[in-house]
Amino acid sequence: MNVHYYSAPKGYEPDPFVDPVPMPTPSMRLITPPSYKTEHVLAAALCRALNLTRTEFTKALSLDRLYTHATAWALAHHIEDIYVAHSEDLTRDGVLLLLDYATTIGAQLHLVFAHAQAVTHTPLLLKFGAQHQDWNQLPDALRQPPPTTDTEAPKADPLDNIELPADHWPTFRAAYHDALNPDQVAILDHIYLDAYATARASKAHTRDTIETLGGHLWNQHGIHPVAQTVTNKALQAALFRNGYNIKLDLTHWTRRLHQHHVNVLTPSHYKALATYADPWRSAATVLHAHHLPTETLATLTCGDTNANGQLPQLQLIPEAAVIVAAQRWNRLTTGDPTTPLFDTDLITIRRGIRAVVAELNLPIQTYWRIEGPKNSAKPSVTIERITT
Repeated sequence: MNVHYYSAPKGYEPDPFVDPVPMPTPSMRLITPPSYKTEHVLAAALCRALNLTRTEFTKALSLDRLYTHATAWALAHHIEDIYVAHSEDLTRDGVLLLLDYATTIGAQLHLVFAHAQAVTHTPLLLKFGAQHQDWNQLPDALRQPPPTTDTEAPKADPLDNIELPADHWPTFRAAYHDALNPDQVAILDHIYLDAYATARASKAHTRDTIETLGGHLWNQHGIHPVAQTVTNKALQAALFRNGYNIKLDLTHWTRRLHQHHVNVLTPSHYKALATYADPWRSAATVLHAHHLPTETLATLTCGDTNANGQLPQLQLIPEAAVIVAAQRWNRLTTGDPTTPLFDTDLITIRRGIRAVVAELNLPIQTYWRIEGPKNSAKPSVTIERITT
């Protein structure tokens, strides 16, 4: 661990410590809570610096719990630097807490003092080998934040402006070539030809394998209704060339794919999930959205995931993987790789998923039923073998 401390010039305001400014390394920025009396408040500030704003009974969580959650999320985000403004307001115990925290996550600690206030903790800092740094050694974004710019409006999805022809799959591609402009045709051709090539190369020929293939194509090309329709038509055309004439019941096909194959969460959903201080419910929800059975969740150990939150049987995008990684570190702080990833039973895992889905209004289903003769799903695919 390296400890650095700085003396700010007169009149410096630490606005960049709370404003979104670009930093050269993964880092945390916080301002010492004014007139705080306990390290519990400082631990909560560490959580807020990691954008952890959602947790049940936040004020009732112990110092150890808050500290553990802040440690887990920092390790998941690979935090390398911690910047603390108004460090002259820290108590001796507060400085020691930050030193311990930085050591635990393997980060450099940067304490920024107001003008001529570094003497407050200089003896203690020197005892731990801290080095006084020139003000210009602080990242530019903290010393001279860039001027604020107007936030760009979100770009419209080009698929929103496309009206597809109502043709069946044999004439579908020729119909949209005739009906749409060249730019729109190029967008649809990219989806259609890729889905067609993937389906042609597959060996899908049963209901289960065709549904799995359809889910893969929807995950690959997005869940926009236009993309779904194009991939469905390409799938039918490709499997016909493979010797199978398939008919899709779109109502049951869509429901089956959403229930068993398609992950409908977006980066914005993951961003909301990453605001829970205690990550276990968020991590369970992420894995549930990727259709990992809750029975499997109850048997996972920390050794089943790597430091980046990836599992062998899943391919998570970074925004999702960091949530699983946080839960892994949250458990590993008090255990070993054989420690269960979720320290709870199946019913509690499902209850936790339901709570998060309801609070964030996530578009995923939270009921579990046993498939049997009375409630087995209606067929989504009708398959006819082509014989010559």
